[in-house]
Amino acid sequence: LTEAASALADLAYDVSSRLSFKPLPVALVGGTKKIGPLSTSRVRKAIEDNVPNLEYQEGLYSPLTGAALCLLSEYKKIDITKEIAENLENKRKATQC
Repeated sequence: LTEAASALADLAYDVSSRLSFKPLPVALVGGTKKIGPLSTSRVRKAIEDNVPNLEYQEGLYSPLTGAALCLLSEYKKIDITKEIAENLENKRKATQC
């Protein structure tokens, strides 16, 4: 798990080196997060120890909601508000996606 956490931190670093966000927020979602603290604590430590321009935080929305928000922002040029994000997440939860 420690090796996998280090590899995830390296991938996050690769992405962050291509973006201008400082610090870049990073969150775990999906299977890695579902493992629980056994995994998330190692990833968090690897990020904090090795990638200073990343900031680990808990995910706010599901991966599906995040992807939809990204599409709305990037392709439809919609300014995403907290209300829009929460409405989309609530709709996703209601439809069991």
